[in-house]
Amino acid sequence: MVEPVVMALLGYEDKPFVEFLKSQKLTDTVRHYVQHAIAMVTDDASTTEVVTDSSLAVRLLVCLILWLNATIHMLSL
Repeated sequence: MVEPVVMALLGYEDKPFVEFLKSQKLTDTVRHYVQHAIAMVTDDASTTEVVTDSSLAVRLLVCLILWLNATIHMLSL
């Protein structure tokens, strides 16, 4: 499960976490709650900072987002 997460984060290591969330095509509301209520980070927090310094819940949430996007993509084929 770690490898898909690492692959999805490539290119976002030094970019803000909000850019990573936007790349996952989340709605504004979902992005807001992930960023402010779950990760509890500001707009300038880097993706690496959030994923490495955050609680297990944030890391699991990133995995869930990636899994949902992969599932939706597979269903649309």
